[in-house]
Amino acid sequence: MEKKILQILKDNTIPYTLKGKNVGRKAIAAINCPFCKDDDGYHLGILKGKTNYYFTCWRNHSHSGTLPALLSYLLNISLLEARDLLDENIFLEDTNLLDKIEKMCYTKSIDNIEEHKGVDSLDFLPTFRRFSYSDISAAPCYNYLLQRGFDVKDLANTYELRYSISNDGWNNRIIIPFFLNGKLVTWIGRSIDPLSTLRYKNLHKEESVIHPKACLFDYDSIAAPHFAALQEGPILYITEGVFDAMKLYQYANSNRIFTTAIMTTSISNEQIAFLYNIAHFYEKILILLDKGAESQAISLADKLSFLPNIGLRFLPDGYPDDPGDMRPDQVQEFTRKELNEES
Repeated sequence: MEKKILQILKDNTIPYTLKGKNVGRKAIAAINCPFCKDDDGYHLGILKGKTNYYFTCWRNHSHSGTLPALLSYLLNISLLEARDLLDENIFLEDTNLLDKIEKMCYTKSIDNIEEHKGVDSLDFLPTFRRFSYSDISAAPCYNYLLQRGFDVKDLANTYELRYSISNDGWNNRIIIPFFLNGKLVTWIGRSIDPLSTLRYKNLHKEESVIHPKACLFDYDSIAAPHFAALQEGPILYITEGVFDAMKLYQYANSNRIFTTAIMTTSISNEQIAFLYNIAHFYEKILILLDKGAESQAISLADKLSFLPNIGLRFLPDGYPDDPGDMRPDQVQEFTRKELNEES
């Protein structure tokens, strides 16, 4: 396997060294760390573990993961393609993970998720308002969404957005609801005040049916059965934030593109359970985090590596750092490349 790894590096003109001050005794080779950006000292080592090969950066230990994930990033290929390249079998570090996931999976009732359960049912606060052109009080929230490049009417209708200007703890926030099986289970409030120290505010666990971090955003849509009408397989993007997901979905200009968000760069076991339950619907599931979160994206891909259709995508140079800040034409260009790959 060591010879195969070195041959892959050589074939793809990835500079490496077999010796030096940054090459430990257990390292097969070392390369410049692609996540440190300014590394020209071969700080990222490729090592052999008990069950697999992995990488770690001597300068920043958060830059670590399995070798297929590293090759997926370096060569811009899927994890499955990287494993094929290495002739590596799919494995799980936690052999009990799938059993845990299967027990937590969403089937026909949201009552299956118990750990984060709070109230039995939930309604919008009476102070939450629907977006309306005739309501002048909506103007600040309209302007915020317009400035971020959204079609406000379409966005508000698609996601059933609300807003609040009342002194209810959610004032000057856009309310993004989460639904499961058609039931409102929680929401997130996004401040429109540029001076706010808390941009996103989650409904407390005790006040939610299910906490946002235990949900996948827009789950009912990404688990809908209308995929059968598509002539080609659907593609699901996993993003950090809800506005990232909404921007991609609104402007991808393809009925094959679906999006969700996990609210941070890490994924909870509950979110894995929901994802595991719907993964078979999708031709590809692609992780797309903000620029600067490449190592977190690789860690996330490692955690989801039991899914054969999981992959990594990164925003190219010249694009904003945040997917939610892309222009409509950039969204279309970015997703069109993915669709063309599939055609």
